[in-house]
Amino acid sequence: VSTHTMAMAPTLEKMDKKLVEQPDLEQELELVKAFDRTAMPAKLVDMAFYDILSKLPDALDGLEDLDDQSKFRALRRSVKEISGVKPEKYYALILMDGDGMGKWMDGQNRKNFYAAAHPKLRENQIFLDKHPKDEDKRDPSPAYHAAISGILNDFSSMVAPRVVERAFKGKVIYAGGDDLMAFVSVDDVLDTMLALRLAFAGQKPPEELDKKLEETGLELGGGFAKINGKLYRMMGQDATASMGVVIAHYSTPLSVVLKTARQAEHRAKTLKVKGKDRDGFCITVLKRSGGAETFTAKWNLEEIDKGLDSPLISAMKALQHAVHDGALSRRFAFHLRGILHDLGGVEDAIAPALAYQIERQKSGKMQLKFDPKTLSDTLVHGVKTSAMAKVDKLPERVLDLVMVAEFLSREGRS
Repeated sequence: VSTHTMAMAPTLEKMDKKLVEQPDLEQELELVKAFDRTAMPAKLVDMAFYDILSKLPDALDGLEDLDDQSKFRALRRSVKEISGVKPEKYYALILMDGDGMGKWMDGQNRKNFYAAAHPKLRENQIFLDKHPKDEDKRDPSPAYHAAISGILNDFSSMVAPRVVERAFKGKVIYAGGDDLMAFVSVDDVLDTMLALRLAFAGQKPPEELDKKLEETGLELGGGFAKINGKLYRMMGQDATASMGVVIAHYSTPLSVVLKTARQAEHRAKTLKVKGKDRDGFCITVLKRSGGAETFTAKWNLEEIDKGLDSPLISAMKALQHAVHDGALSRRFAFHLRGILHDLGGVEDAIAPALAYQIERQKSGKMQLKFDPKTLSDTLVHGVKTSAMAKVDKLPERVLDLVMVAEFLSREGRS
């Protein structure tokens, strides 16, 4: 799958839905039929108008290279008329790596018999006499090594591709053991990130994400993954993984995107919060116009274990959708920059200032789907506990999150 095709995936999906409603619009794409099909994300292969839409990326590339740009401009106008937006030009690259896998293989992270036993078994005195709570950890064995290898193989060959390619508009480029590289459409990137991290550990996702995965036959929970009824053991909640994500224009050299993704992954692994590193994610937006936005944080999945959504991912999605749907002005993020700068390190004033700006910049066209104060408190608390080592950086980290969310909300990015 080319970077251009991956970037256009959200646009192609919208076009297919519109063409199903109004088939006569297909005549606007007559010019496309002379071009070649391009490889598509698996989720788009079942589109009703796959035959013609799969040729659109090649058509746009071919016509853009001509000296006469009239046909290119006409096709872009047709795409905008059918989809409602300009063709999407950005995509996401995800790099994921399991944390401390060497320690897992040599047994340092292995539990003793007591810690690994079922809670009811721990109440049995015969078991306690043989395996006290302070018993040494079990030494790794060939069977243990085979089990870890089997888990990682099942994750990379069965679970990760189902998440990336069935639940979302993505393509796995490489998956081996605890390492993964994938292209993902920019509108699916936040959900894909969280789903992959939860799948690695076999943790149950928040309700909305859980339903999306179940539609593909994938269920997660209790340290396991179930695909169409077949059970696969995952690494469990004690295992963690870090992720570097880059959102880039499709024409950005892939070498630059990969280098930035590796730097993002390194930031995710080295961010220290409360003395602990790893188990994080870093999102970097590379703007074609120059400059970048970066947000780095810990996953902190404890809230998900309580049946709630991931605080930071959910806050980013809420802001993204509010701006995208027109319920919140894009100016909100840029006004916030000046206000947070003026506040300096006054920690208690940041959440109220954020809530005030959301209220002030909300639009009358659409209703906000969240309470500004609740979201602001959640966001600031999440940033404070997950994304920083020093409190004096709180305004900067809050703004980092908001700016990434604002960029993700845009349509027709250039």
